[in-house]
Amino acid sequence: MRKGGSDTRGPSQEERIRRGWGHGAGPDYQPWRQVPVDPSTGVASTLPDHSGQIHHVFSRLECDVLLVLMHDKRVEQVREKFCLAREETQAIALSMGIRHPDVVGKSEPAYLTSDFVVTVRGRAQHMVREVVLEKELQRPRVRELLALRQGFWAARHADWGVYTERSVSRTLATNLAWLHPYCDASLVPVETDVRAELGRVLLHHLQREPRRPFAQVARECDGALGLSPGTALALGRHLIASGAWDVDLRRPLKPGQPLVFQASVADTTPQVANAS
Repeated sequence: MRKGGSDTRGPSQEERIRRGWGHGAGPDYQPWRQVPVDPSTGVASTLPDHSGQIHHVFSRLECDVLLVLMHDKRVEQVREKFCLAREETQAIALSMGIRHPDVVGKSEPAYLTSDFVVTVRGRAQHMVREVVLEKELQRPRVRELLALRQGFWAARHADWGVYTERSVSRTLATNLAWLHPYCDASLVPVETDVRAELGRVLLHHLQREPRRPFAQVARECDGALGLSPGTALALGRHLIASGAWDVDLRRPLKPGQPLVFQASVADTTPQVANAS
């Protein structure tokens, strides 16, 4: 979450509004802030999801949260850097006695954004999450701006909350980052019918010999079926990433170690921080 107003670099606020950034829904959604036109104090990157929507994140923590949200099968869409109606945030700031942010270096009121607006299947209520480092939560100005955003979403009866680095398991996020590219089945270099047979063979051997390393079993499957090296490992990553294989992602996922399958789906939902 940005602590202040919009940066003067990149397109103007009026131009972002004209382009529709930060508004709307669906796979064509474009966030208010985008890589590489907007500056970042962290690691900025883009990530595609299963629908083809390109997501823009500006820190490792934002990336971790996005990966966990995209992995959740209950989530229908994630919209990051969603723009809030400026007239409303100004009115809320006035009622709370909070100074409304301006565009950096200008006396122009800034449009505020929320980090993630999440559409959950079967729920009319949106889930809205702001991403803030624990140390930033102690700063009065940060807490003011969080309260302003909370007031905006309270009027819409949204499920609003804050995620910090304590909310997301680092192990889970690391696993999902390793798996994410293989959500795309086209990265598995075999035809669909071969893919299905290879998946059955690989799963059979992994479950029959649960103490053997994932990569070792995959390599033997490649040799037995006459496939290019790395094919079975790529397919295994795809099957885990897509949820076809129920693997315990709360444990470190490394090719040189055995896979740990689980009998039931573990809850990987991040925990909301206390921002009050």
